[in-house]
Amino acid sequence: MRVSNNMMYSGFLSSYNKSLDMMNQVQQQLSDGKIVHRASDDPVRAFRSLRFDVDLTMNTQYTQNSKDATEWLNSSDSALSDFSSVLISAKETTIQAVSANPTVSMQALGSKIDGMINQLVTTANTQIGERYVFAGQKDQVPGGPFERKSLTVGGVTKDYVVYKGDLNKISMPIQSGPADPKKDSVNVTGADVFGPLNAVTDDGGTAYQIAGVFSDLLDVKNQLTAGTPTQSNSLGGAASVSGLYTGAARQSFQVQITGVNAMGQVSGANYSTDSGATWAAVSSITTGTPSSIVPVAGSGITLDIGTSANTTVGDKYSFTVDPGAGSVTDTTWLSNTGLANIDKGHSQILLAQSQIGARQASYEMAQNMMLQDNTTISDNQSANDDLDIAKATIDFKNDQNVYNAALSVGAKIMPTSLVDYLK
Repeated sequence: MRVSNNMMYSGFLSSYNKSLDMMNQVQQQLSDGKIVHRASDDPVRAFRSLRFDVDLTMNTQYTQNSKDATEWLNSSDSALSDFSSVLISAKETTIQAVSANPTVSMQALGSKIDGMINQLVTTANTQIGERYVFAGQKDQVPGGPFERKSLTVGGVTKDYVVYKGDLNKISMPIQSGPADPKKDSVNVTGADVFGPLNAVTDDGGTAYQIAGVFSDLLDVKNQLTAGTPTQSNSLGGAASVSGLYTGAARQSFQVQITGVNAMGQVSGANYSTDSGATWAAVSSITTGTPSSIVPVAGSGITLDIGTSANTTVGDKYSFTVDPGAGSVTDTTWLSNTGLANIDKGHSQILLAQSQIGARQASYEMAQNMMLQDNTTISDNQSANDDLDIAKATIDFKNDQNVYNAALSVGAKIMPTSLVDYLK
């Protein structure tokens, strides 16, 4: 077989281009430290690189979700700790009020409770950025989810704390799949913190949701500042004291029903001024609705009981009156129902705080695991993508030597041109 000049020239160019391409490929790898620059370089390695990129991106996002959730939970936990401290102070104040105090002191204690209620409302509207943490998914409701309002209900105007949020959970997923509030919720709602919500419709027809703990504190505050008496037995109901007490010092009374007629009106009653140790017949009773009872003749006070078919023998009413005052404070209600309601509200808040604590632990553990996963994925990606610089440098030097040798050989085998003959 005859080897022509064209064959030598073609073979030289093929080998020359191949050595140049090899040197260029290694040079490109050295320029950015990556082995693969296109799928055709190594399909398997390229697929792994894309998979690692996706895994790392997802893990980074879930890590950020975990950090955001931890921030939310920390803010909630801090607010709940403040709630707990306020309710402890409210209980101490109520216990202080149960003792014998002049009217001005009772009103001062009531004002103190009133300030605690305002503090609770402010803390209940805690925000992260522009989002309210206790509002459910309505976390950007104008003015915050809790608002103290004066409402007229059934012709009676008094203060309420209304809840304008909802009961939905906010999810911050930290794993693939659909969001599940049972596993990845970061919030507690107003009902979770302050107990079941009560529906109230004012006389204008507007419906409101009322937070239970706030209602209980407002009841205590009203007892202290306005002196509104409340029935002390288990039947509920209402009673009021009218007139001005003519005694020389503050006096506590208990009135026990001993007779009730067929219409539920009081027909007999006794009273006690020593917490039930001794009893005496009341001065007078006027049957009707309400039934009016004068405990002691000349005392200047009358106990009016809104009677009904539910009034039964054995019902007791406790109240305290001050000289020259018709306002009263039911210390029995405060020491029993009032304190019990505060304890119930405190337990509700502690329960919510325990839920928050469990979620905090869960997210912190997940965040540590994702940080470890991030390191593992990065290491695997590095092993798959990164170039062995030392080996590549040697390969580049070898390819460069081959290229230079090819140039040298090519200079010798190139065919003679017409110029050579013209010399």
